[in-house]
Amino acid sequence: MTVQPTGPGLAERSVLAELTGLLAEVTGEDERWAAGVTPASRLEGDLRLESVELAALSDLLARTYGEQVDVAAFVAELDIDQIIGLTVGDLVRYVVARRPVTSQAEPGGRAETGATAGPDRTAGTGGTAGPGGSAGPGGTRVGADR
Repeated sequence: MTVQPTGPGLAERSVLAELTGLLAEVTGEDERWAAGVTPASRLEGDLRLESVELAALSDLLARTYGEQVDVAAFVAELDIDQIIGLTVGDLVRYVVARRPVTSQAEPGGRAETGATAGPDRTAGTGGTAGPGGSAGPGGTRVGADR
């Protein structure tokens, strides 16, 4: 029997990899762009994520991790400065705190829901900002060919 390591570090790395792939999918960017995405990458300032892309990302994350991962609601509670400063790492921590935990007794089964970090306790962002809220002024993504 192989025991797989667990813990927040592994969960965060796994979610970061998945989130990076989803970001590339919603933005239409390539692997080279995705390789530059880090936990410190700001969605608006560094990645130039547009509000439509944030909505698409929210939908994909809910489909991937369950409806309790509601990025649109998370962002809806943020003030403008928090939205502008929102990072990939903030989203990773939000997802890790809200995603279902897989049962080790039943491989692939969902045993329980992970602890929830309320909007005022996420990754130092202090809350969420709403659907329809803009990810900030438009522009070109850093390292993007758009």
